[in-house]
Amino acid sequence: MTAGENAELDAKIEAFLRLAGSRLRLMPAVKAIEWLIRRFQIHEDNTKALLTTFLPYHSIPAFVTLLSILPAKIPAEYRFLHPYIRSLTSPPRSVLVHEAIQKSDFLSTLSEYTLEACRHQQQYPTLVSFWGGLMTEAVNGLLENARSGRHAVQKDNDQALLQRLGPVFGEALLMKKVPSMQIATYMAISVFAAKGHFDDGVLSAFMEQIVHGWSHETARPGLVCLSILAQHRSAKQMSGKVTKALMKVPDLGAVLVDIGRQQRADKLTNGLCIALVERLCKKGDDRGLPVIRAVLTGQVLQEKQIAVVFKSLVLAAHRLNDEIDPEGQVRKELGSTLIDLSRHTGDSSDIIQSVIQEGDLDVEALEMKLDVSIRQQKVLQAPEDVDMTGTRPTKAPKLDLHAALECHAATQEAAPPLPSCLSASPGDVYDEFSQLFLQIVAQSTEEPALLTTFTQLPTLHRQEAATDCTYAAFFIRIWCGPYPTLARAAALDAVKQGFQAGNAADTDFQAIIPFCLVALLDSSRKVRRAAADLLIQVKAMSPTTPVKGKKPQAWGGNGLYPDGIKTQAMEPEVVSKLLDDVLLPSLEECIMHEDFISTLLHASLDSSAKKTDDKKALSQSTRQSIFASLASHLVASPLLRVKSSLLALLNQIKGVSSVSRTKVLLPAFRWWAALTAEEATVLCQNEQVDPFALHQRFAETVVANDQSGLEFLLSIIQDPASERRPELVRSSFACLRAMYAFMKWDSKSDLSRTKLTFIPAVVHSDEQLLVLRPTKAADRLKNFEAIQTSRFM
Repeated sequence: MTAGENAELDAKIEAFLRLAGSRLRLMPAVKAIEWLIRRFQIHEDNTKALLTTFLPYHSIPAFVTLLSILPAKIPAEYRFLHPYIRSLTSPPRSVLVHEAIQKSDFLSTLSEYTLEACRHQQQYPTLVSFWGGLMTEAVNGLLENARSGRHAVQKDNDQALLQRLGPVFGEALLMKKVPSMQIATYMAISVFAAKGHFDDGVLSAFMEQIVHGWSHETARPGLVCLSILAQHRSAKQMSGKVTKALMKVPDLGAVLVDIGRQQRADKLTNGLCIALVERLCKKGDDRGLPVIRAVLTGQVLQEKQIAVVFKSLVLAAHRLNDEIDPEGQVRKELGSTLIDLSRHTGDSSDIIQSVIQEGDLDVEALEMKLDVSIRQQKVLQAPEDVDMTGTRPTKAPKLDLHAALECHAATQEAAPPLPSCLSASPGDVYDEFSQLFLQIVAQSTEEPALLTTFTQLPTLHRQEAATDCTYAAFFIRIWCGPYPTLARAAALDAVKQGFQAGNAADTDFQAIIPFCLVALLDSSRKVRRAAADLLIQVKAMSPTTPVKGKKPQAWGGNGLYPDGIKTQAMEPEVVSKLLDDVLLPSLEECIMHEDFISTLLHASLDSSAKKTDDKKALSQSTRQSIFASLASHLVASPLLRVKSSLLALLNQIKGVSSVSRTKVLLPAFRWWAALTAEEATVLCQNEQVDPFALHQRFAETVVANDQSGLEFLLSIIQDPASERRPELVRSSFACLRAMYAFMKWDSKSDLSRTKLTFIPAVVHSDEQLLVLRPTKAADRLKNFEAIQTSRFM
């Protein structure tokens, strides 16, 4: 055979050996290699490839058999096997590790063989794990041998080792099709970085190679390796390449927090957070805010690092402008993040609060300023203000608030009036006044008199606040709407002061109580405190000794809602009971936690709740009157946020006496179900309400023992028009399924019969809407089968 033919044969034999390597414990593979030995004498001509193939199995008898047939002269890389060839025993692993440390040729041979197998997709777990373990132990030994007391010598040794192993690691890290090889390399690099004395440039290069080559399967092990590399690098911002790759990892914040609980990852997460803030300021990229929020609240960072990241977020809020964030969305998200972090109650909350106090930061005022700038930008970008030349102002003109207030006061007679009730569409006048109010609140810390001047504008009718609903309706829409914290708190305070200034003698202000309850559910303690102050003022203005046979004047009785919609009014004695025995004694608890008002009303009104103090327990008629009144406001209110908040409260109450919540809340559910998909979407977008939560809350108004409510749920599912609102149908299904165990026997029987009638039609006709997902559909059909079986037991 010619030299070329021999070279080709050698390549074929080596490729076959790599393929057979994963099956050397099986007799067919051994027989095939025996044939090659007899036919081509590969134990003599291809000794290195044959030994490297069998080396991962050095502890099995087949390896000893191989040693027995080797020629007298073996490759230099394997000369350490001579004692074992003479004694025909298996070499222990420690000998292999020692040889990999002392002889570079042996480690290079094994690495090249493994890399070649990976290049041709011929790798197998035994080979990769053997190489990874041997390489990791070899790196550890090599670094130990390279230690020196002289810094210059130590640096030269490390650089020599880097030049020797760097190419191997570099190629292995980029093998996306061989995730096991990448993970084995992560292990070796972790030891390399931990025990070596490399500068930041080397570690940063390794980090960039890791993120460049990782895949979905190796992202988490890669993050673990990155955290180890970052811990041995000086604290600095992550590079752009690493940050960009990290942002592609699904649910990155939760993954980093989970890794941080198992090992130190503070330098990685801190550097990432700083880089994300920098991207936020320079590029307006807010995708990193959820990651920053998760890291700051996840106990991953050290105290100083938490303080630095939070301060950088505050500075970013001041640096953002209309040029970087023309739509205002980034500033809105940043404001929400800052508010959420300032209200966080976990272990990091003390650190964040100390940063706020040390820097004398008013996070809510910052949120207010961000919101005002966003709203100004939206006004500039309104369709009617589009410049046909193609240019657009990048900054909102600074408004002279004093001049604006004087203008409104002077043109009061010619200007259109504000809506005197809580109408569904407040109109342009409300938008104009709300925009002015927000700007004044943002400036109120510097000029408090502006807010007083605003509330006294003739258009608001402050002097008639006790008799006319215009003043309160304007501010109710503010504190029940998607506005900043300071604006909501200022609106509540303005109503309190307006009621104080008006002639409120013999006036019943019970109509304001439901909106105060909505404010007590607010996530901001400042808003909840303002709501508590308003309730105290309402109590102070309540008639103390009503004249017999003469009812006090009811504020908002006919003018609070449009079209003369009336609500269920409570008797003055009931209002007094509600304030004195339920709300006022527990205001401090309501201020402390937003969920307490829900617990309080359930304990006070629900017939099934256990009464701790019978002396202060409300009578049945009183509880029924309060429940009916709150429900009537829920039904009458055109504000979606008010409906959602009151639903959250009243859905905790199964019923009062014989009146179930379904009886009083079903009209609201019917209204919601009658909306088209487009109408519901617009309403949710305008008030920034989660539609999924609304679907769920409306469906939960139905209780298991109310036949009319059950029939309405079934009608929603059966109605062909519901095809356009699949989330509503899903919520109805979920509600029926949750209630089934508590239904009466007749209702169960009717329900199972009805469901078995229409479920097949839904499954076949509603495929594109995915109303029934496959697994859930199977679960439901199993349940229906069980229902039918139980009928005959």
